[in-house]
Formats: sequence, structure tokens, C-alpha cells
Amino acid sequence: MTTWHQIRRFGLALAVVLAASVWGTEAARADMTICNYSRGPVDVAIGYYDHEFNDWVSAGWYDIRAGQCDTLFVLHEFGPEEYVYVYAESQLGDGEWSGEYNMCIDYDAFEIYGWENCKARGYYSYGFVELDVRNASSFTYDLIE
Repeated sequence: MTTWHQIRRFGLALAVVLAASVWGTEAARADMTICNYSRGPVDVAIGYYDHEFNDWVSAGWYDIRAGQCDTLFVLHEFGPEEYVYVYAESQLGDGEWSGEYNMCIDYDAFEIYGWENCKARGYYSYGFVELDVRNASSFTYDLIE
């Protein structure tokens, strides 16, 4: 049985789709893939800007086996200056992929909003590699020894 609420909701959804097609406001989208070409498994943490909460987020750990590629997430609504950040370390203890952009991490699984005052909030500050994802429909970051 169709209710007035269902008809109204369908009409609203149709209006949004039509507006997007007319004005070309479809949100950008990119799949983020990490490939591990090192000799052993790695733990990966990522950082990105969450437009819904207007804050930076760091999240981990993603376990990627040697020789594997994993798509970690899909990004929407790229702005003019969009970046994603990656930190990875070998589970064998013989390497890391780090950079100069500090974000908060924890040693257990985590999702942390904000990159400031990590230590005061009980987290650790680690350097992440910056990836420029402007205008990307998908992108891959290779972990190579």
C-alpha cells in the first residue's frame, strides 16, 4: 500500500535527481586503494577531511597483506584543495611509510576527529604522507620497499 508520505518522499528524490542532472551538481567520487608491494603485511592508517563534521579524521588500522591491494573507502565532494593522508608500518617491524603531516593515531583500532593536541587527548602524533586527490576518479598509493 502506497502512502502519501511515500509518494512525497519519491517526489523529493526525483526532484533532487533532476536538479543534479540539469545543473550538473553530481558529487565527485574517488575510490582510495592501497597496494602493498613490500615483503610482508602492513598496518595502514588514513587521514581525510570529513565535510559533514568539518574536521580532519584519522582512522586505522587496516591490515593489508603482501601483494594485496585493498580499497579502503570512497570519497565524495572533493573541494578545490583535497588531500588524503596515509601512514603505514610493516608488521615485521622493518619499515614504515611516513611523511611530514602530523595526525593523531592510537595503537588499537581508532577513528579520531581533529589533528591537534594529540598527546593531551591521549593519542600519539605520527607523520603521514600527503596524497593530492584533486580531480581524481580513483587513485592508488603503492607501498614499496
